[in-house]
Amino acid sequence: MGAILALAKQMKKTIALRVALGALVLVSGSASAAEQLARPTIDVTVEGVRNWKNGQDYSNAKIFEQYHLITHVKTAGEPSSVNTKDPQFAQQQMAEAARVQQKVREAQARAGKPVPKAAATAEEYMEQQKRLAEDMNKGQIACKGDMNCLMKLAQA
Repeated sequence: MGAILALAKQMKKTIALRVALGALVLVSGSASAAEQLARPTIDVTVEGVRNWKNGQDYSNAKIFEQYHLITHVKTAGEPSSVNTKDPQFAQQQMAEAARVQQKVREAQARAGKPVPKAAATAEEYMEQQKRLAEDMNKGQIACKGDMNCLMKLAQA
């Protein structure tokens, strides 16, 4: 009898969880630009029958449970084009950053500006960033607080 109850509890948890998650995904997927409030209602019925017999010993068990779940889902009002829960999110963002950097280099080359060499390793990248920070500090000291000079420095 204990095994039957354990099986029923596991079944109802699994079914209720899957149904609830599916409803929440459907509701949250219909977000538009304006903030919205949705109220999904989920009804779950669990029924089970178990018959057991061993010689003169026997057991009949019936399980019937109902669950009524109501929840409220509120959108932020801003649709997002990224899924931060995606396991590949970090790699996708790094690839996008690399594509943007490549476009910047191409635009600089078309404009006739010197194009810095792309870093091949993390060490090269860190060294480039260190040199850039040092150059910016020297430029800020040379500008002596002049906003026009600082703006030109930032643009360069």
